[in-house]
Amino acid sequence: MSNDAPSGPKHKTLSFVRAVLQIPQGQPVGNIYRDVLCALAPSPITTNFSGDMPAADFRGAFAEQQAAAGYTANDESLFGDMDTKDPDLLVAAAITGLNIKVCAGMAARGGLLQGMSSSATAQIVVNWQVANGLERKIVFKTTTQAKASVQADYRSADMVAMRAAFSQAAKALFAMPEFQQVTTFTADEQATTAQLSEPAPPTTYIASVPLSAQSFQEQLKSTQAQVVTIRTGMASGSGFYIADGLIMTNHHVAGKGTAVKVRFLSGKEIDGLSIASNAKR
Repeated sequence: MSNDAPSGPKHKTLSFVRAVLQIPQGQPVGNIYRDVLCALAPSPITTNFSGDMPAADFRGAFAEQQAAAGYTANDESLFGDMDTKDPDLLVAAAITGLNIKVCAGMAARGGLLQGMSSSATAQIVVNWQVANGLERKIVFKTTTQAKASVQADYRSADMVAMRAAFSQAAKALFAMPEFQQVTTFTADEQATTAQLSEPAPPTTYIASVPLSAQSFQEQLKSTQAQVVTIRTGMASGSGFYIADGLIMTNHHVAGKGTAVKVRFLSGKEIDGLSIASNAKR
């Protein structure tokens, strides 16, 4: 019989939440040539906006590299995993450098020229930030650079190449030892998560409190002292002290295994952990 401690998940859960283009609007970021040899006079490719981009456009590329690196990929259900806890870490990316080259030409099919085919190459510079939502702080920053070449319809080749280069930049991020250290559980954290994945302990019965003879107004101050705010990385809600060391809140606020911050009426905060949860109740 092994005496090894139970092993929990190796990697922390990640959620890609934001993508930003930090290049001024209207700035040239490459050229498109109207021939396959890139010999004719080019037309400039310029940014048509600056700022937030739809994170969903890049989430797939990030998730692909996340899975390839051995991390648990995001649930692709339209509703997600409704019983899962909040992600341990949040990831955002800012594209600060971009250079795209597109060479377009006619595609021959069956002896006929049908539509425009193109080869495209993109070089990209991405600034990454990793945040701990519960602690409300950034825990890691870095920059990666990457390059990718694709074959695509000339009308979308620039964006296809940019996303492919972004995917390679994400691959470089996951390969960094410093990033792996930040996103990997320590031995103590692994043991804790392993215990949380075990069957729930027997139900704890809490003795009933006799009805009070005092009016609600007379007990208002002491009652308020029993109410706390439960804060997770992605949500918050009210909680109520029901016994020494035990607080009750709604399942959607903190499912089993969720690390939380407990804030008292005085403003003081302490760390907490959801030890049991029942979504159906």
